[in-house]
Amino acid sequence: MTLRQQFSLLASMLVVVLLAGNLVVTVINGRDYFEQQLNGRAYDAATSLALSMSQIATDDSVQQTRLMDVLFDRGFFEDITFVRTDGETLHRRAREAFSSGGAPEWFERLVPLELIPAEADVTKGWQRLGTVTVISHADFAYRDLWGMIRAEMIWFAWVLLIALVALQLILRLLFRSLVRVEQQALAISERDLQVQENIPRARELRRVVEAMNKMVRKLQAIFAEQAEMTERLREESYLDAPTGLLNRRGFDQQFGHILARDDEHSGVLIIMQIQNFAEFNLNAGRQAGDDLLALLGKSLEQWRADYPHSLLGRRAGADFSLFVPCADRTQAEDIVQQAFGLMSVSALSQRNELSFHMGAVFLQGDQDDPVDAFSRADAALRHAQRQPTPKFQLYQRADSDVDEWTAGEWHTLLNTILEQQSIQLQFLPVMSNHDQQLLQIEVFSRVSWEDQVLSPPPRGQIGLPTGVAQSVARNGPQTVPDPPS
Repeated sequence: MTLRQQFSLLASMLVVVLLAGNLVVTVINGRDYFEQQLNGRAYDAATSLALSMSQIATDDSVQQTRLMDVLFDRGFFEDITFVRTDGETLHRRAREAFSSGGAPEWFERLVPLELIPAEADVTKGWQRLGTVTVISHADFAYRDLWGMIRAEMIWFAWVLLIALVALQLILRLLFRSLVRVEQQALAISERDLQVQENIPRARELRRVVEAMNKMVRKLQAIFAEQAEMTERLREESYLDAPTGLLNRRGFDQQFGHILARDDEHSGVLIIMQIQNFAEFNLNAGRQAGDDLLALLGKSLEQWRADYPHSLLGRRAGADFSLFVPCADRTQAEDIVQQAFGLMSVSALSQRNELSFHMGAVFLQGDQDDPVDAFSRADAALRHAQRQPTPKFQLYQRADSDVDEWTAGEWHTLLNTILEQQSIQLQFLPVMSNHDQQLLQIEVFSRVSWEDQVLSPPPRGQIGLPTGVAQSVARNGPQTVPDPPS
């Protein structure tokens, strides 16, 4: 049962109880009043009739009967009886002359009227002629009493109807606030925080609405704090604090989304590395290193103005990565040259003790592997690092007698050599200059590949002879982690 139905039932029961109580009081008071009036009228009628009959002759029964007829012809009396002293009785009953129809029979049985016969002696001089007995007629009393009861019932019925209609209107007006509170609660469950502006006047409803608004404002503050904390954590998770650029996780995530899209993409991936940054950080201090990183971040942010869709990030230490969308390889070379020139004349121009190099790779196609893209860019960076002065290099498969290979290709080559056990050991004796005695034997490892013996490259130079590189290329590179140095 709804609250509105409960209020309606309560109001109906209240009106019914009031009606029942009022009817009981009205019936009791009305019955007592009508009993007094009927009994009093009967006494007055008996006295008047006795006085009138005392004025006529004693043996004139006709005149006595006429006086009785005149009295009960008015219809207010049920029984008029005159008993003479000699035992003769003259009477006439009003119920035989009038029919009752003013009130239902069940009402007359439910509300009985106690009518007392009124008696008066008829005397003539000092002689007693007889006794007159008068009983009032109750039909008129029942009719008036039933009319009062029926009027009250009709009045209470209208009161009940008007009260229920007014109650429904009032409840509808009051329940608007509850409906808004319900909608507000449902909106809160959907994280839609709404504050009610219309405050009801009823004290209880006003308290409920104000409590809900207070809770909403508190939740807004909590959610705002959580959003701020989430944004701060996101920045800490995906942004680099010293430079303000993307960190490695943030750059790899966005870069991976670009390469994984179904539509065709093209752009150049650039890796920049500052040499001897650890020594600079140790000698100049950590704050100087952070200032240098911040200056590099500002320089790259200014460069972003010309390429608003580019990605800029710091990977680790003094390593930076950039991805700039471009149309073709020629445009990629221009972009790499512009980036190199910007670093040469801005952040690193006056720091002669630091040198930097750039490696880049042009990407174009439907989907690329981020690991393979970074491997090729890293191969170009290693090629550029062979130069003592700052230099940039765009990845090429065959640009000289030495091809640069990615980490995956190196991994493929080394796995193939280990599987085929193509490692040769060379034993070199170490002799003493004084007595030409054998001091020790040094063992060197060499790789046998394609009828060639490969010696390790010089320190800092990573490459393969062209013939060997082409043989490995036919086996196909694999995307694997970088091999240990």
